[in-house]
Amino acid sequence: MSKHHQIPIEKALKQANIQADQLIKETLFLNADEGLSILNTGLEDIYHSVFGTQHMRIKAELADTEEIYQSGQKAIKAQRDKLSKTNRTISAPAKIEQDIPNPKARNRRKILDMLLALIMMGMAVGVLAIEVVTIATTILSSGNPVFIEAPWTAWAMAGLVPVGAFSIKFLKAHLPNDRAKNRYALFIYLMSTVLLLVWMILFSLIFENIGAGLDISEIMDASHGIIDPSTLTMVQLLTGAFVGGSLFSAASDILAKYSHDTEVTAPKYALGEKIAKDMERDLKPVADKYHTLTADNKALNSTKRNFITTNQLKHKRLRARFDASTVSSLK
Repeated sequence: MSKHHQIPIEKALKQANIQADQLIKETLFLNADEGLSILNTGLEDIYHSVFGTQHMRIKAELADTEEIYQSGQKAIKAQRDKLSKTNRTISAPAKIEQDIPNPKARNRRKILDMLLALIMMGMAVGVLAIEVVTIATTILSSGNPVFIEAPWTAWAMAGLVPVGAFSIKFLKAHLPNDRAKNRYALFIYLMSTVLLLVWMILFSLIFENIGAGLDISEIMDASHGIIDPSTLTMVQLLTGAFVGGSLFSAASDILAKYSHDTEVTAPKYALGEKIAKDMERDLKPVADKYHTLTADNKALNSTKRNFITTNQLKHKRLRARFDASTVSSLK
């Protein structure tokens, strides 16, 4: 039984059983039918005298809560049924038309979005081109005979950076739902920001020790003992891949808003889903209270049955002994 409705069951049952024992003794001197009838009525009275007030309060509260709970369930079902008849998705341009009804404002927004997407794509290409040149130059400046004899291998290895950037961008398209895609986009944007900050810190520390020289080999020599050159290389590779992938992803998202092949959640459906979830959230405390009261009511019903059955059996055993001793004494 819940703490809200809990009463000292064991103590109350002990008190009730004492009264029941007294009643059983009194009914033994009556004939069997009359004694059993009085016993059953008496046990009901004893139970109600001990648990009656509590049980009646729980029943009344349960009835009120059940009415509210069932009414809430019907309202949620009606909302869910209405939602099932609403289109879940619409094309992205149709959503923009709903969000921006004014054609002139919508066209201005489209022009700005397209311009922003082009800028992002240009920046992504620029970042990746710089990365390819930087990595290839670093490899060639290492003096490794393999790269000196076949410089194209250095450029091929540097080309892995744009490949990585495109992999980061296109992985998003294979995620199962919008929530996962949004989380992935947030992840690559955050990673790009963190890596860029780390690269800037490492770069500034290196240039602090080399003066105005810009030669890659001199940078690596100047950083010896302060920063491991392999650390800078690794951070630069990751930064280029993530920044390039993030820029391409952001540009792709902007362009997708104007593609009729792009399906997005319909505003009407999203609103209906929010209403349904709010109704379910508001009903949860009522549901919890209803289930608690139902359990309390069942517990008290079970206590009543056990109390009456136990004392009826006790009466039956004592009655048999009483009758047997009476017959024996008459002999």
